[in-house]
Amino acid sequence: MSGRKESRSVCGCCSYKEPEAEKDPAPPLSPKEGDRRCTDILCLLLFIIFFAGMIGLAGLALQNGDYKRVLNGVDYRGCICGTPSKLMNDGSCTEVEKGSAGSFVPGGSSMFGVPLAVPSSPDLSASTVVVCAPACPAAPVSSGPFEGVQLACYDNSSQTVFGTGATYSEQLDSLDSCPGTIFATTAPARSIAGYCLPKSAVNSNMTGLQMAVDKAVGAGTWASAVASLSQAWPAMLGLGFGALLISFVYLYFVQFCAGILTAVAIIGFGASLIAGGAFFILKANAIADSYDNVADSYSQDTNWQMSFYGGIALEVVAALYICIIVFMWRRIFLAVGLIQHAGKALRDVWGVVFLPVFFVPLTLAIAALWCATTVLLFSLGEIKSVDVPGVPSGTLRTFVVDDTIRYTLFVHLFGLFWATQFVQAFSELVIAFATTHWFFSPTVDGKRQIIPNTTLFACRTVLRYHVGTAAFGSAIIAIIRTLRAIFVYIYDKIRRGNKDSTFLRAVGCLCWCCFWCLDCCMRYVNRNAYVMVALSKQSFCPSTVMAFSYIARNFLRVGALTGMSTVFLFIGKLFVAGITTAIGFAVFTMVPMYADETSADYVASPFWPCLVIFGVSYTIGSLFMSVYAIAIDAMLMCYLYNEDWGFVDSESSAAIADLNSKASKEGSSSGAEYRDRGSDEVGERVPVAASDGRPTYS
Repeated sequence: MSGRKESRSVCGCCSYKEPEAEKDPAPPLSPKEGDRRCTDILCLLLFIIFFAGMIGLAGLALQNGDYKRVLNGVDYRGCICGTPSKLMNDGSCTEVEKGSAGSFVPGGSSMFGVPLAVPSSPDLSASTVVVCAPACPAAPVSSGPFEGVQLACYDNSSQTVFGTGATYSEQLDSLDSCPGTIFATTAPARSIAGYCLPKSAVNSNMTGLQMAVDKAVGAGTWASAVASLSQAWPAMLGLGFGALLISFVYLYFVQFCAGILTAVAIIGFGASLIAGGAFFILKANAIADSYDNVADSYSQDTNWQMSFYGGIALEVVAALYICIIVFMWRRIFLAVGLIQHAGKALRDVWGVVFLPVFFVPLTLAIAALWCATTVLLFSLGEIKSVDVPGVPSGTLRTFVVDDTIRYTLFVHLFGLFWATQFVQAFSELVIAFATTHWFFSPTVDGKRQIIPNTTLFACRTVLRYHVGTAAFGSAIIAIIRTLRAIFVYIYDKIRRGNKDSTFLRAVGCLCWCCFWCLDCCMRYVNRNAYVMVALSKQSFCPSTVMAFSYIARNFLRVGALTGMSTVFLFIGKLFVAGITTAIGFAVFTMVPMYADETSADYVASPFWPCLVIFGVSYTIGSLFMSVYAIAIDAMLMCYLYNEDWGFVDSESSAAIADLNSKASKEGSSSGAEYRDRGSDEVGERVPVAASDGRPTYS
């Protein structure tokens, strides 16, 4: 191995090793990690300190909060429904009977707020309060000055008595003996999650949804859906594991049929553009013929204009598409080779495929813990007394969340984004390490000589050296998503006062698109930066610069690979979901256990189980394809890195370079040229002049 000069390495958020022209880089993910050091230690410390504070915040919320204040509701006296309240110490709260928190205004114009009714001064719009009731109102009155309003009496013993009678006066008379306060509520109401909601609103929404579903699926009903799902769940569970097996099958065969799938996708998309344009042009001609040869009269027809110009636009797009394919076919050929190698890598390093099985439940657990802490934080508000407008000496108590807690929730939201993105970044680093090691491993007798338990080795390496890098990369995505959430919050506040402002909506949509594009770009750059961390053994900042440099200098290659990989991943998702759903439909319609009407497990409507199976299998396929996407990016970065530094003993690069030599001119977009001295030891290279004057290695 050629000698090395000492280089200074500093651990921190932007630690960087000064590159030297004469430096001979070691093979990526070498079993002897002699010069790999910890990276981004400062970011790791910030990550630990921040989440120590988040744990302290959760402890404070757990100690002082009460989830029942949010979930059960607080009545007009400041008492928590369904529990002995300790909010106030003035003796006004007794044990409240478990019931629903009513929330209405007169006539059902809103779902929230109960108006206080004063019989001597029947101003039902005086104030809005909440009462705790054992049950929701059953039916409204049908006539009288307050038609549609149900009166109720709520006394200090927590007994709610509803007035009886068809008129307002009859209800009022029936409540004469009640010593408590009389309220007016809209009725009938239905208890949902402990809150009374108007039946009219609930029924209208549920009925509309059910009618839409029934119309779409024929005779299906909500009852049959629930029954079918309850009967079919064992088969659905088994098919979920089947989706994972189908994903492996797709992975295995895609390395052999990547070229065929590419040709089908390219030809199919181009043919669809041409056929779509022809269809709209023919439709425009049919509209023109319907005008009985009246000169130019059809040109004013909106349908003709949309059909004709739409068809022309599609044909123009088809022509541009064909030109792009002809221009980029060499890069497309290279992209196919990279995709095939990614499939081979995941076949050999199969452990990384199961990473979502561990990290997805961890992400869900973090989200569940965050939701629980959020509810407790909301419950840290204060009970304040307010005057009742229109009622002499009338007061009520309301639950108020102050601004400090509201702003703390944004920090809490950032913690959610950072934690979940950290888990994702860690998994992406593990996949990057495993696939880069596979890329540079030799082949003996047709078998890759990779480190045993490659996935565990990659996990250990990331844990030992690059946890700070995962914290750094995930923090960037978390900051972007938190800023987007703050923008949505501010925009919603402004929009409420300017609902008819077209300019405001346009600005809001533009800003939202900018945040979305920034998020997508940074996630893509981060993935490639993690690959460069595995290759260069440097921290996040220099690795990101290197990754961005490779992407910029090989823009056409990256574009072709991104386009092709998108097609492959989408086809893979549909393949997994479609095959699994088809098997499920066959099971529910052909297996006697589920198809025989006399069976105890008979599934009356296979549509609902199949719908759930499609969603679950598509999700499983998406998780699997996300691993594939990182592997594809890793193959490209490894190839470009190998090409740039002059490693010639990589059999993967040799195979891909053979494809590239058939599909492109000599040399690469980076200008690197290299030659082999015949040494078996990686690192025995001599610098040669590249076409751009930059020294590389041979």
